[in-house]
Amino acid sequence: MTEAEAVKAWKDSAIENLETAEELLGLGKKHDALFFLHLALEKNIKGLHQHLKHQPSLYIHDLYKLAVKAGLEISEEEKAELDEISTFNIAARYDIFKQRLYRKATEEFADKWMEIGKKLFNKYLEVYK
Repeated sequence: MTEAEAVKAWKDSAIENLETAEELLGLGKKHDALFFLHLALEKNIKGLHQHLKHQPSLYIHDLYKLAVKAGLEISEEEKAELDEISTFNIAARYDIFKQRLYRKATEEFADKWMEIGKKLFNKYLEVYK
């Protein structure tokens, strides 16, 4: 696979995962939607890393660390947002943490974080241009 093909695969998969997050939110599956939001951002940033650094991304899930390694400029507010969204990966994946996310993921909470996540996602899509 060429670098351009890999970057396209990351980007396309990220867009698909964001669409899945939105569909899950519409179905009322808030904790799953937040997990897919994290996944979409992770893939988007990993694609940017390969696009900007011309090397494969790291095998980590921490969005802030990935963004820094990709060379993205991240404000303190964005760092806090990425850190919170990173928690959705662990909380939705492992049963011992799921109950905490179930309680936390009210409709208001999920809507708020989907909006923030989509804002970040779209900002990072602009970097590809």
